[in-house]
Amino acid sequence: MAYAPFEGRRIFSERLGDGSKTVIFGHGNLASTNSWRLMMPFLPLDRKNVFIDFPGFGKSDNVPPTTVEHCADALIAWQRYWKLEPAIYVGHSMGAVIGLMAALKGAQFSKMVLIGCGPADGYPMTDQMRASFLMLTLNPPLIEAMTRKNNEPFGLADDIVDELVADAVRCVPQGYTEMADSLAGVRMSTQLGTLSMPITFLHGDRDSVVPVDWIRPTVTAVHGKLVIMGGQVHVPMLVGPEQFGATLEKEL
Repeated sequence: MAYAPFEGRRIFSERLGDGSKTVIFGHGNLASTNSWRLMMPFLPLDRKNVFIDFPGFGKSDNVPPTTVEHCADALIAWQRYWKLEPAIYVGHSMGAVIGLMAALKGAQFSKMVLIGCGPADGYPMTDQMRASFLMLTLNPPLIEAMTRKNNEPFGLADDIVDELVADAVRCVPQGYTEMADSLAGVRMSTQLGTLSMPITFLHGDRDSVVPVDWIRPTVTAVHGKLVIMGGQVHVPMLVGPEQFGATLEKEL
């Protein structure tokens, strides 16, 4: 796999393994397929594990507007182009919200597993947070310093941190402005009850980006299953990839 067309531009994806079963992985904001890199060695190879870069992130072209709804449209078009229907969808943070939106718009998902999912009725974005995001778009060196500092506690290898830094810088400004506002403005909880596929939410009890109590109304709205992961933070696939990979496999 490589690029699929979308509105005259390109959506990047890569595949690991092969088989009749397909699992699609969608990354969070300011990130890319690199989010799953450390977990990839622990995934079964007797199925198609497919990793997408949403428009404006990673190796995908920027296809404005960078919003939850437009990324959901891209996900649906990309899934159809590669004939990956039906599939299990695994989404992290922003990618989890995009997955829910795509499901509401008709994406062919047989099951969903959502990790650190943002609230279905909008992330609580303050004016101070918006001002901070805007400041970052004007100062890429600050983005690099912040990304390195945020990942220090995880003990990641230098090459992985370098990739995460590159991802964070690459998605300026759309990830820090348009997508941030879109995640804050999304409103879909009243529609979630129409979804019929099983949906599991994996959430770390130490998640400071999306505290677990923020996601409970979304779980209720979709009649989903909530699995609270003890000791886990917002990015379990980076902090404990082998352990989290085993937890994920139980839900697939």
